[in-house]
Amino acid sequence: MGFSLTNLFQPTYDRSKDASLELAMEVDGHRLYKYRSINHLPLLRETVVRVGYVKMECGVRPEDSLTFCKMQSDAFNAGNVTEATQLLGFYQRQVQEFGSQRAALEIGGYAVLVDDEQHHETTQDYNELKARLCEKYSTVRLFFLSESVGYVTALNSSIEASLLMGQLTDPTRQQREREFLRSIRQPLCDGLWTVLTPPPSGWQRKLAAILQKT
Repeated sequence: MGFSLTNLFQPTYDRSKDASLELAMEVDGHRLYKYRSINHLPLLRETVVRVGYVKMECGVRPEDSLTFCKMQSDAFNAGNVTEATQLLGFYQRQVQEFGSQRAALEIGGYAVLVDDEQHHETTQDYNELKARLCEKYSTVRLFFLSESVGYVTALNSSIEASLLMGQLTDPTRQQREREFLRSIRQPLCDGLWTVLTPPPSGWQRKLAAILQKT
């Protein structure tokens, strides 16, 4: 995994003494840390977790919906009504469910730190590392899902954690989601996390305040 020169000048500290984190697991030579509660999340990560929860209510991540729309439009333009109809069927089945494994993995990944990942930013290097670990290890996917369920139920007390976890890990439901993702040529763990840095404008605080009211 490559790092820019800026990473070399970031202050180092003993992560084991960070009161906001606890070591969750070690996988493939990497350490994965989780925050002790939603109250320990830095504002940047709390904001994207709240945005991720809103996405879960859609059944499909908006980014994946856009990919679906483009592929269906291409199919119609090519005169391939059969493919367009099949795509629509997969999409309809997916949006009938609350949330998705992919949306939950997005939330969980933002709320987890790997190795020396910083609290207040996300980088392409660590995003790609999370995607590789998530794709390769079922234990990492389960960990991300578990963290996601914890935050979703913290944000909405009417959601029962065991029922949501059962829904997200149900083999039949996961197979339907895999079919949908194959239809739009989208890997399960690819492209879930973007590079985020705290801007000086304070937009994150404004967005967090808005989301906390919803």
